[in-house]
Formats: sequence, C-alpha cells, structure tokens
Amino acid sequence: MNKNDTVTLDITGASSDGSGIARLPDGRVTFVANALPGETVTARLLKVDKRSVWAKTLTVLSASPERVEPDCPHFPQCGGCSYRHMTYAEELRQKLQRVNDAFERIAKSDLRANEILPAQSRSGYRNKAIYNIAERKVGFYQARSHRLLPVTDCLLQTEFANAAAAALQSAIDELGLSTYDEATQKGLLRKLFVRGSQIVIIAKGKPKLELAEFLLSKLSVCTSLVWCDNRDSGNTIFGNGTFYTLHGGATVPMTLGDMTFDVFPASFFQVNSKQTEVLYEQAVDFVKSDSSQKLLELYCGIGTLTAYLAPNCANITGLDIVPAAIDNAVANHKKLSIENSNFITGDAAQLYALATDNYSAVIVDPPRKGLDDAVTKAVANLKPNKIIYISCDPATAARDTERLAALGYNAVKIIGVDMFPGTAHVEIVIKYVK
Repeated sequence: MNKNDTVTLDITGASSDGSGIARLPDGRVTFVANALPGETVTARLLKVDKRSVWAKTLTVLSASPERVEPDCPHFPQCGGCSYRHMTYAEELRQKLQRVNDAFERIAKSDLRANEILPAQSRSGYRNKAIYNIAERKVGFYQARSHRLLPVTDCLLQTEFANAAAAALQSAIDELGLSTYDEATQKGLLRKLFVRGSQIVIIAKGKPKLELAEFLLSKLSVCTSLVWCDNRDSGNTIFGNGTFYTLHGGATVPMTLGDMTFDVFPASFFQVNSKQTEVLYEQAVDFVKSDSSQKLLELYCGIGTLTAYLAPNCANITGLDIVPAAIDNAVANHKKLSIENSNFITGDAAQLYALATDNYSAVIVDPPRKGLDDAVTKAVANLKPNKIIYISCDPATAARDTERLAALGYNAVKIIGVDMFPGTAHVEIVIKYVK
C-alpha cells in the first residue's frame, strides 16, 4: 500500500482524537479521519509508515447509527473539532473509552471511570477565543499546519467573540491594515484574543487608536480593549509584549457560581465556565468538608479552585510559580472576603519548605504535561491523607497514577467532565488515598 492509494476499510474502533481505527490487509493499524466505529468506508491513504497508516474518509459505504450531519460548515477542515459528525452520546462514549484505556494501558490499573459528566451545550461555551491573523484574514490555523482558514462564525465561541472577529476582519479590509507574516516577521496584526467581554489585539507595533475606535463602534458591549505589542519572533500569544489598556480596565470580570474574579489577559482561567463549576464541585466532594483540615493546592493560578475549597477547611495554601498569578489570586480573595487562604510563589517541586505543616489533602491541577517526577515525590513526601488530581490529559494522568502508586497512593475514584464538547479533549478528577 502506498500514499494516495484508495482502500475499503472496516472501522473497528476509535482513537483518542476521534479518528476511526481499522487495519490494512497486512495488519497495519490505520487511523481514518471522519470515520466511526462499525462503519465501512473508502479512504485515501495520506501517510504510510512501516507500522501505522493515516487516511481520510472519501465515502461512507455503511454508516453508523451514531453518525450525524455536521452542524459546522468548517468541519473537518478547521481541525478545532473532532466530533461534530457524531451524536453527543457517541462523543461521550469515546471520551470515556479514552480515559479508561489510558488507565488500563498506562497506569496498569483496574480502576475505571463510570461516566463523563455531560455539558449543557456543545456550542457557544468557550469564554475565551484566540483567532489567528494572516494574509489579511482572521480565522484559525488548520490542524498541524499554519494554513489559515478564514472563520468568524465558530460554533464553539460566544456571539461576542465571533462579532469581534468579524469586526476585526472589517477593520483590516476598510482601514487597509497590514497583517503579520511569520516568514518575513513584518506586518502589524498577529492575533485576536477575546475573553468574556474583553478584546486584546496582539500586534507587532504600538497601538493604532483608529483601529480601537473602529472596533468599539462595532462592539457596544465591549468592556475592555487592550493592545499587546508583541515583537517576539515566535508564535507565542503574548510573548514578552507590552500591554496598553485603551478602553475600560486591564482585567475582565469572570463569574464562577456566585463568585466573580478579575482576570488579566495572560492569566489562566478555565474556558468553559459552566463545566468548571461541575469540575470544581467534584474536587470539593473528593476533599470532603472538614472545618479543622488544612489543604494545599499546587498550580493554583489566580485562586479560582482555591476559592471553592476555602469554605471546606480551616486553611488552604495556594502555590504557583508565576508571581503575577499569585498577585492576582491575593487580590481576588481579598475582593471575595476569603480570609482562610494564603498564597505562595514557588516551584511545586520544592515543597520542603511546607513540610512542617500537616495537610489533610493536596490538590494538583498541572498543565497538560502532568506532574514532573520531582513534584510527584515532593507531594508524597508531605504525607497527606489524600491527593486530588485534576487533569486535562488522561494519558499523563495515568502515567502519574502509576508513579503515585509506587509511592503508596492508590487511585480510588475517577470522574470525567466534558469541558470541551466537540473537541478531542476531556477533563478528569482523580482521588488517591494512602
């Protein structure tokens, strides 16, 4: 079999990114985009290796009952979503399988999640959007490429975010503004960042007041417009850029439950507010309320989960390596009148300074790469009664579960939460006890 060959395949499973899984006659595993388990399809081979093959569906010969007509005109070209061609029940089934497969294969554990808690909506749930800008167009890079697909009507984004993207596209067209070219490193506009009712223009150059006035004239509900002058050569969003507040304040208010947090553009805030409430409630349930207990939260960011946990303990300490995040957390908790929290700037791998305290539980919410081995050992050395682990990658969480088991902490419960409907991502909360 060679690249560009057309083959007929029976789809027997699903991969972690929503592709169908089949086997060629010679036994090689083939990942087939836009195919569902139980289907027979004709597919074109896109990449052929000795052990694995990648293909895309050309024709569905026998359709799964879970297949639906995609509701997005940009699917699958955009690459942001993986599941818009199937029912939500099938999406949740595949995500549950992904979680449990990771714990079986990687963690070598018999523990399984029973369900993925569903989202209220598969559309309009993202409180943050990042649009790329290239060749005088606003949109998103297609999967694993820097080919820009013009999009100003993404179904995952809020009406305000899409309106901001459309307004910026109009500004580029009407004001004759240049857009950044990564190859030449010339041009002005690089990205559009939207969170809540705040807009951040990322550009190579000082603020253009004419552009700001144009956008504000089109977006009456915009409460904050910030300009980031990012002259770094890489593709990072803000880089080492300088921020200029052109309208409103530097932060945007974001609400979780009955609490409102002031969030800076560069701060981390979960993108699905409604499902974040569900996620945090699961973490609180795992911790259990006890007015005498002391808690430690690593990777606390601006203190959102910390605020949920605070009413369930005598004291909670939040730790993060980013000084600005800690400053933001302190300010938020002061505003919320939370008096039993304190925050420390520090490296999670160096917890010996906190070893004198007896923590009932340590809560961790690391980035996608999971816990460094040094952090895993440092947490275990604190000897908490339990560890609560929030993860956005079941594979790295499963790896860390095996490490924690070797240190005496066994996973006893997993809950999945669908934070990112339509996409290949899934969040899980794990409880470990000694």
